[in-house]
Parts: sequence; structure tokens; C-alpha cells
Amino acid sequence: MLTTTLSRTPATFCLTSIMHKAGLVELLEDDRATLLGAMIEIIEQLQQGGPEGKEAESLKARWKRKGMRAFEADAKAGSTAG
Repeated sequence: MLTTTLSRTPATFCLTSIMHKAGLVELLEDDRATLLGAMIEIIEQLQQGGPEGKEAESLKARWKRKGMRAFEADAKAGSTAG
């Protein structure tokens, strides 16, 4: 049990960092119930993805592009900061 928990720890920190980076924690004033509700709503949107999940795939692709741009911008800002 402890081994499983420890192996998930880096992923948990990464996900927490992503939520902070996106501004969710600050925007929702660290209200965990609201954060959870937002995540559940995202899952519901993906599950109702239309015929053959095409809408879900489109959403995921759009979100991925935005995320990749944010990571790239962060990396550029980090490389020019020092």
C-alpha cells in the first residue's frame, strides 16, 4: 500500500502544480469542492462526446494545444529569466 502511494506521489505533485499554473486554485479561492465539481463536469463533457466520441476528441485536442502552448511559454520565460 505504501509503495503504491509513494509511486503516485510525483504524479500528484505534478497535477497540483498544473492546477496552480492554470490559475484554478487562485481563481476558485482554493475551494476544493468547486475544483472537484469542475473536474467532474469536464469528465461529463468528455463522456457526452457525441457520436463515436468525436466531440470529446476535439475537446481534448483543443485543450492539449492550449496546454502545450502554456508549457512552451513557461519554458521560454524560465530560460530568459536568468
